[in-house]
Amino acid sequence: MFKPLKVTPVSISFEADDQRPYYSDEVYDVYLNGELYKEKYDRNVITVFDLKPDSEYLIRLRDEEFKIKTSAVRKIINVLDEGVIRNEMILNTKAIQKLLDECDNDLLVFPKGTYYTGPLQIRSNTCLYFEKGAELLGSEKREDYPIISAYN
Repeated sequence: MFKPLKVTPVSISFEADDQRPYYSDEVYDVYLNGELYKEKYDRNVITVFDLKPDSEYLIRLRDEEFKIKTSAVRKIINVLDEGVIRNEMILNTKAIQKLLDECDNDLLVFPKGTYYTGPLQIRSNTCLYFEKGAELLGSEKREDYPIISAYN
C-alpha cells in the first residue's frame, strides 16, 4: 500500500506502508503514464521528478495505480530572463533574492549551469527547479555572509 507524501509543481513523492524504515519488503517497478520510470526500485519512498505544473499523471507502483495532479503555479520564471547570470565567478545574490522576494506561488527555473550566490531567504509557496546540470554554488568569501542580529 502506498500513500502520497508530497505533491509539488514538479514532483510527487509516495511512501510504502510496509513498516520498514528505509528499504521496501520487495523490489518493484515504477511506471509514469504507462512508461517505465524506475526499474527494480527497493526503497520505501519514491519521488517522481521532472513533471510539469498543474498536470495530471498516472503512476503505477506494484499493483496500485494513482491519478494525481501536480500543484499549479502562478507563473514559471526562467531566472536567466530576469537578470541572473550563469557564471561561477559572478555573485548573483541580489538578483536571485529579488526574484525570491517577488515570488507568490511561482516556479523559479534554473537552467543548466552554475549560479554563484551568498545567503538567500526563501519564503513559503516558492518552488525552485534546477534542471539537470544546474547547481547553486555558495560563495566561499566570509564578507558575502553578513551577520544578522538575532533580535529585531
